[in-house]
Amino acid sequence: MVSAPSFNPNHFSLGITSTEYSKLSNDAAKPLLNRFNKTYSPGSTFKLLSAALIADSEKFDLNEKRTIGDKWQKDSSWGDFYVTRVGNQPNVNFRDALVTSDNIYFAQAITELGVKTFEQGSKKFGFNEKLPIEFPFQTSKISQSNSIDSELLLANSAYGQGEVQISPLHLASVYSSIVNDGNMIKPKLVMNEETEPEFWKEDVMSSEAALKIKESLIGVIEDPNGTAKEAKISNLTLAGKTGTAELKLSQGEKGKENGWFVAVDTESPHLLVAMMVEDVKKGSHDVTPKVKNIFSQK
Repeated sequence: MVSAPSFNPNHFSLGITSTEYSKLSNDAAKPLLNRFNKTYSPGSTFKLLSAALIADSEKFDLNEKRTIGDKWQKDSSWGDFYVTRVGNQPNVNFRDALVTSDNIYFAQAITELGVKTFEQGSKKFGFNEKLPIEFPFQTSKISQSNSIDSELLLANSAYGQGEVQISPLHLASVYSSIVNDGNMIKPKLVMNEETEPEFWKEDVMSSEAALKIKESLIGVIEDPNGTAKEAKISNLTLAGKTGTAELKLSQGEKGKENGWFVAVDTESPHLLVAMMVEDVKKGSHDVTPKVKNIFSQK
């Protein structure tokens, strides 16, 4: 768990002057702010959860191609709001949607599954529940009210926008499910070699869904169309997902963006990294090299 920029704690333990403290407090980079235990909009990294609900619903043929345009709304009740996407593939199946991070595919599929399935599914993944760790963390939520009150909000939430908030550690636990047959690892603050690993949430998805999603997330890095192809490392098979969270109140507004990238070594899954960088210029592409660098030193 890392928060940056940070400060030297020795200055506090040895006695910090008022001038030094004032400098830290007034620093625009906020080095005193502990970022890792806060919750943030996850952007497209949230699509793993939506993918699990889709894969286990038995309502969809995951190989079936959907014809996707540049924008989509369910009906005119959404007014001027349309879901848009970055990818340009006209026909997209489940794997394609994860590899290219297609917002419209997930918005359509989750809207078809409905509010109840989405709310129940998020609870399975630990939303609106305290993280099982001694250190205080903000609680992850699918909305400010912990419920979805419209199909428009449901569609937006399907790809990690709307009002979804999650902490990086919780997100890391969510992603641990794809290398643990659909079970989420329980975070531990202190390593003890005598303590066996535990699961926090079991059966958040079927083992078949976990395998399907893992193979698709390998494509995010290995496929030429993958959104994290620049994170590819020779002789290391990573599965990962990018995300760019847009922080704005209306669709036409130009807001700040936070970049995300989560990756795990699928062949030796002892290292999983969930990283978020605030106020990025190139979305998740500002984050993927930083995560790649960690795995390159493995």
